[in-house]
Amino acid sequence: MGRSVGEIVMEELVYLYKLASLGLTYPNEAHWSAIERIVSEREALFEGETLDMVSDFTGQFNGVSIGDVRSDYLTFFDLGGQISPYETEYLTEKISRKPFELADIAGFYRAFGLSVNQSSDDKEMVDHISVELEFMALLTSKEIYAIETNSKEHEEIVVDAKGKFLKDHLARWGFFYCRQLESLEGGGLYKSLGKIVEAVLTLECERYGLDKTVYNKDLTREALNGVRSDTLACGPLSGEV
Repeated sequence: MGRSVGEIVMEELVYLYKLASLGLTYPNEAHWSAIERIVSEREALFEGETLDMVSDFTGQFNGVSIGDVRSDYLTFFDLGGQISPYETEYLTEKISRKPFELADIAGFYRAFGLSVNQSSDDKEMVDHISVELEFMALLTSKEIYAIETNSKEHEEIVVDAKGKFLKDHLARWGFFYCRQLESLEGGGLYKSLGKIVEAVLTLECERYGLDKTVYNKDLTREALNGVRSDTLACGPLSGEV
């Protein structure tokens, strides 16, 4: 019998974070190719319930064209779309704190030597779901490296940062975001990604002793009209593991 979702090993977790990050950003050619590589290796990377979830995504992925997914992305997530992919649009009870929240997220990235790819044509705000998921993938990779090199101090630093980022940011809105994905009419690709991210967040909350029910609640949205400021915008994150 294969492993259950609750038994996902960290190497699998890195790939799940990466897959979700790539799938939830605007589908350009580079992202599409990276997803193709991950799904082509799925049987070697995953097993059990995790493989079932990824296989569901793979079936959806193989059944659409990049053009169709681009159209869906703009319909579902573009400015004024059905779902906001930006964390701070859900802070309606404290809108005045948005600049501070953005700065806090960016501070997490800088603390781990993660830099902005200034040459990237697909810059996103730091609170975009895909950027936050990419950051968690990088932290998980750093945690694996610290364990492999028996660096307890570095491991503790990374684990502490992951727990805080999950508590203060990703978990706070991620569950609601996933429920929105899963309630879409159409958009099977995004529904399957919602299930993956929800499973990962559930697992991570259990690991860090966070009560999922505290975070798994309905949120309201302060939809942004116009152009988002490019302050604190970033392309793909890069940094040394």
